[in-house]
Amino acid sequence: AEAGEFPTLGYDVGEWIEANVVIPDGYRRGEPYLLTDEMWRFLLRFYRLDPDSGLLRFFGGQLRRSQKWGKDPFGAAIVLAEALGPARFDGWNSDGEPVGAPYPTPYVPILGVSEEQTDNTYKPLLDMIRLGPLIDLPGMDAGETRTELPNGGTVEPVTSSPKSRLGQRMTFATLT
Repeated sequence: AEAGEFPTLGYDVGEWIEANVVIPDGYRRGEPYLLTDEMWRFLLRFYRLDPDSGLLRFFGGQLRRSQKWGKDPFGAAIVLAEALGPARFDGWNSDGEPVGAPYPTPYVPILGVSEEQTDNTYKPLLDMIRLGPLIDLPGMDAGETRTELPNGGTVEPVTSSPKSRLGQRMTFATLT
């Protein structure tokens, strides 16, 4: 390993996003959602693993950028990767690189104080599903109030107090 390298599932997650997620709106609506260098750097660090245990090195993360940077669509892409993609450590391959796998039955709330806040992430997520290959997955049901996933999981916008969700079996969450 070279100096500064670390094991991460960020490559698996980013490749999954670029292969399965589409741009939700604008002139390039429906085209593949390609990550910028900055998005790649975020994913590589966010999904950094402890080399001994394979556990995620960090408990959470925060992305702060100016308005119109694309934080909400990027968050929606990560939510989809957490719901359907290789976002969980599943061992090491023969080259000693980490391998990701989907979580069996994820529950991913998109948390916000108001419906308008959750819409900023949930509405792009719906279009990312409906306009791309994810809509063709057997059992995919992308609804206005929740998305039922083929693997038995759920993604839904939640506008109640985040504290009221304590104890619920969330596998990942975004705060908008």
